[in-house]
Amino acid sequence: MDKDNFNIKEKLNSLDEIIEKMQNNELDFDTNIALYNKANKIIEELEKRLSQVREQIVKVVEKEEE
Repeated sequence: MDKDNFNIKEKLNSLDEIIEKMQNNELDFDTNIALYNKANKIIEELEKRLSQVREQIVKVVEKEEE
């Protein structure tokens, strides 16, 4: 995952769009499964990025404490 091209706001907007489509209850089962899988992938990407940011923060805090 390229950190420079990772846009959290875009990812969250994509999740919102998926949720909105799924809540519509007009989609067939296969489409819902595909959207669910897409949402899971986005969530995994967000979690990975969050973990990276946490690691960076910990490193900065540890340096400041030295």
